[in-house]
Amino acid sequence: MITLEVNPAVLQALKVAFPRPNGSAERALSKYVQVLTRFLNQSVHRGRDPLQVRFSFYSVPTSTLANLGGSIGANKVRVHKWLQSNGLALIEQQITGSNLTGQVSSVSLSNQVQLHDDWYEISQAIEEAETDRAIDQAILGNPEHQLAIFQDVYPGFDSSWSGDELAERFDELPVDVKSLMAYIYWLRTGVNRKSRLSVEHACSQAHTILAVARILNRPGF
Repeated sequence: MITLEVNPAVLQALKVAFPRPNGSAERALSKYVQVLTRFLNQSVHRGRDPLQVRFSFYSVPTSTLANLGGSIGANKVRVHKWLQSNGLALIEQQITGSNLTGQVSSVSLSNQVQLHDDWYEISQAIEEAETDRAIDQAILGNPEHQLAIFQDVYPGFDSSWSGDELAERFDELPVDVKSLMAYIYWLRTGVNRKSRLSVEHACSQAHTILAVARILNRPGF
């Protein structure tokens, strides 16, 4: 899962521009970062194309980000617009999307923000694991993350759908979870001919499939 660390100077500038009411700048920026983080995670979990992976681009609906990212001040200035106008934008648009074609904009992160993911945490947990069960747990991650990934991939999924309703919407594909986990373990520990970028991309895809399979196999889901 992706998290973002924003340059403290961004919040400081926002506080200077909007000092009242107390805490409004913190709340506004926090909301905006939360929305942006959700879109970045959705982009990863739904799959990025080779160009996006190579250049660290992400699919983000910028108009929706501006609308959902909140506003600040008596004049209800969009946080997204204020950041752009003041040279503090957190994203840079690389490929402009289109409502006509349905293409979503591709963006990169600006130098005002750092992206962190759980790559090193998972790798460290696998390295420190002393039993097969501990390795499996490191690969699986926690149920909350699995559910978050599932909801990113299938935001409109209704667990009350019948078998026939599911068949109308999706193609059924069995997943060998044990083999998939072995593949992830191999990617993280045994592969040596792939670039780091290729390994991360393959792992991301495999983790998404694993999370979806685990959620759909939950009793009562």
